[in-house]
Amino acid sequence: MIPPTLTQCGGGPCPGDCRNDRCLVTLVAQPTAPGRVPSTNNLAADSTHVYWSNYEGTVMAVSVTDRATTVIAAASPDVAVAVDATSVYWTTEPQDILASPTVPEAIEKAPLCGGAITTLATAFDLFSSYTTLAVNDTSVFFGSYTVVAAPLVGGGTRVTLIADQIGNALAVDATNVYNQRGNETDSVAWPLVKTPLAGGTPVTLAPLGSYAISAVTVDATNVYWTEYSPHGENSGVVMSVPIAGGVATTLAGHRPGPKWMAIDSTYVYWLEHNDVLKAPLSGGGLVTTLATSGSYFTGVAVTDASVVWSDWSGLYAITPK
Repeated sequence: MIPPTLTQCGGGPCPGDCRNDRCLVTLVAQPTAPGRVPSTNNLAADSTHVYWSNYEGTVMAVSVTDRATTVIAAASPDVAVAVDATSVYWTTEPQDILASPTVPEAIEKAPLCGGAITTLATAFDLFSSYTTLAVNDTSVFFGSYTVVAAPLVGGGTRVTLIADQIGNALAVDATNVYNQRGNETDSVAWPLVKTPLAGGTPVTLAPLGSYAISAVTVDATNVYWTEYSPHGENSGVVMSVPIAGGVATTLAGHRPGPKWMAIDSTYVYWLEHNDVLKAPLSGGGLVTTLATSGSYFTGVAVTDASVVWSDWSGLYAITPK
């Protein structure tokens, strides 16, 4: 049998399976390990590679073009991963926090191709879960229930920017932090806000009420988020709002629990139930299903050419987007 090509799947050779005129490739098949869920977690991507941490405590990179893998940091328990033009960033904590109470949580970084590890910050509250990372040109930001910044060069003073975050969805640009703020006892006032990095009063971008954000990201003009609600199975939405403020746009409505999210210049991509989906950033409600998974999703990212996602069975890419 002649292998399928991307003449059938969009152009070029396809080393995997053709799915709806796209090429689906397994980048990494997760091994089964006793006592550990075989899963990837918290994906990040640049133009050609995907970076992630797994439940075995390894920070990894894989090329979407040739599927070559690189170990960035071995034996580093996973919580979150972020990437910029030069480095990979991740959080660590003890594998067993009760058995190792003196081992500090830390934010670390290493070059994209692996190499010397730099510790940027340590000594958090061991029972706080700093489960989201975001990075801009000067600092790495991390948080769940609080948002803390540390300089990329390391050795600097950590600054607590926000002390009342709801959940762990977080995005940042050169000017603001974007997240959902509130407190656990007042679920009718959990707005999506932007908070100036230079200090100042948070500005409400969307009054979400009791809806909870599961992912947030930002580009040069808009903030994007997925939210779910306790008010029904199909009450989730994918939304955007201008950074400057204004009317929010529904990119995809009546969704069954959208989670995780990534964007490029044209589309927003997200995961829900067993589906990998996309919709135009401009709105209009046209939702396209790119792939279906038979396992539990754990993250999504985009490279220049592909959408990449992870589930409990491995890491996958579909091309073109």
